[in-house]
Amino acid sequence: MYENINGAEYIGNIDIKDGLEFHIYDKDGKVIVIAWSDNSQNNITIDYVYFIAYDMYGKEIENTDGNLIITSSPIYRENLNKEYFYLAIANVAKNNIQEILTKYDSELANQEQIKQLLNNQITYLQKIEDRADTTKTQDLAEENMKVIYEIGNQLIKAQVENQLLVEDIKLSSMLDSYK
Repeated sequence: MYENINGAEYIGNIDIKDGLEFHIYDKDGKVIVIAWSDNSQNNITIDYVYFIAYDMYGKEIENTDGNLIITSSPIYRENLNKEYFYLAIANVAKNNIQEILTKYDSELANQEQIKQLLNNQITYLQKIEDRADTTKTQDLAEENMKVIYEIGNQLIKAQVENQLLVEDIKLSSMLDSYK
């Protein structure tokens, strides 16, 4: 596995199908997916169209009937549509926002506007994950980045104006969690 992703940056995972581990990497601007069944007794079948899959040794998996059977042994898919990249980012960002709202609930108690923006982001990111409009996934993800920066700016502004009332190190942790 290390040889196949050497130098790649881990982006995150996507929930494609129950029991399927589906992890996204970026290697030199190309999307790489590593997938496997999380249960050695449960093989997962997906459509095998428009991509090439490789086994853990880098050997191409032959497409004989349009189906790819994924076992507990990892398979690799390269040069996939960037939609998967944005879906993984949306999944990670949504989980991070939910963690911030939970972990820093008391610190955000008097920050209704920021909490509303964070909750709006969760809804927005869920739309990306649900693939509500796959033709605009990249546009949605890029627009989302602007909102992320705005929320970060509002957190910093609230701290500077003594409205957030957290230690600087905790604010730094909050912002770090929100990437």
